[in-house]
Order: sequence, then C-alpha cells, then structure tokens
Amino acid sequence: MPGARLRVPWTEVGAFDALMSNWQRIGDSSLNDIEEACVEEIFLLLIAPDVAELLWSPVSCATDIHDRSRLGEIISGPIDDILATAEWFDHDGRTILSPAGTLYLVEAACRAHATQVLDLVIEQEAESRHSASSAARTPPVGAGTTGPRHRNGSTTGTAAMSGPGTNCYASGAATGQSPTMNGSSLPRPRLTASTSW
Repeated sequence: MPGARLRVPWTEVGAFDALMSNWQRIGDSSLNDIEEACVEEIFLLLIAPDVAELLWSPVSCATDIHDRSRLGEIISGPIDDILATAEWFDHDGRTILSPAGTLYLVEAACRAHATQVLDLVIEQEAESRHSASSAARTPPVGAGTTGPRHRNGSTTGTAAMSGPGTNCYASGAATGQSPTMNGSSLPRPRLTASTSW
C-alpha cells in the first residue's frame, strides 16, 4: 500500500493495528438504546468527567477511565473487580472499558448511591406525571371535551384526543391521572424504579 494512503506513518502501523484490534474486541458487546440512556443518566449524576468519561466513538458506550482510585471511591469497591469480568485495554496511560464493563460499572455506582438514584427516579416520575397531566388538560384543536369547565380551565371527565394513526383518551384530566392509549399507560422513556440493568 502506498505510504500516502496510510492513516499513520509506516513506523506506527503495528501500534495502530493493535489499537484498532483492541477497539474491535471491546466493541463486540453492545448495549441497547434503553441501557445506553440509563448509563448516560448515571454518569451525569454520579461520575465526573475527570474521573471517567463515557465514549460514543469508535465504540458506543465504552468508558475512558482517567482516575481508577477516585472511581473506586465512587463505586465503593476496587475497579479491578470490574476489569476481571469485562473486556478492556490500556491506551495512553488510561483504561478503556467495554460497553458491558460500563454497565457493570454503572450498576456498582447505583448500589453505592442508591438514595441519589432513587431521588432522580422520583423527580423524573413527577415530571412525567406533570407533563402527562398538562397534556390531558389541553386537548388538540377540534377535539371535543365533556364535563363542566372549572375556573382553572381544566375539565372533568374524559378528553378525546385524535391524530394520524392514534386514538388516545386522557381520562381523569382534572385529577392528574396519566393519559392512556387504548387502555394502556403511555410509555415514559426515563429511569423508573423498575428499570432493570
């Protein structure tokens, strides 16, 4: 291959190939969208960027560990326990942890800071209920409402909401109940108390 087409000088080809091989090895274990969202939430809540950083490229949801000692304090245990169960490699004096290892890391952080995580779940649930209640009290243009109108503008009873491909009914608008779709609660794409890792 001509030297002009190489990504690195000839003298560094061996090291470059080894690095790409390491990235490929840890990228064999990927997380689904829900797991990635939960991992990102916990990093924002508990893990400072100067301790460990969540990476999105070349492997999505890998972790670049900058300070093993401080990270061990956050998870209340040695990082070596996580490294013993997941793929990782050293790069420029830092530890790069696979997505599966990142999930183990976040699980350990959640166990060590259960109260903070629960507070976040409660806060997000409250926000979701408020958003759902507000949406239920404001029917789209053209939607009919039943029941008397109160001074605050909300109505009792059932507000029908329709749109392309939907048939939604937000029951109990004035009582703050969550809206439902065909009898089932609308999904809330956030951390919940039942979120499994």
